[in-house]
Amino acid sequence: MVSTVLDRFDAVDILSHKCRNGLGGAAVDLTPENWGKVMALNVDACFRVAQAVARKSMIPRKSGKIINISRLLDLAAPGRTAIFSRSPTTPAKARSSR
Repeated sequence: MVSTVLDRFDAVDILSHKCRNGLGGAAVDLTPENWGKVMALNVDACFRVAQAVARKSMIPRKSGKIINISRLLDLAAPGRTAIFSRSPTTPAKARSSR
């Protein structure tokens, strides 16, 4: 996917993403499989895309920003949103080297 974007646009200046998939339900009722599916999208996929963009476009050019977007609901897990709120979209905060 990243290679396709770079073929068309030459570079990525800003990557902004928010992967969100929530199955809902109480944490005690979740299966390991469901937990894994949500984490694979909400954390792993966001990290892999950011890593690929950084390696292929931003680091070689010494320029670019990665913005991970979350929601206020992610600060707490009210009621039946446990799995949705516990899979952050920010696996690591991007830091500028400047």
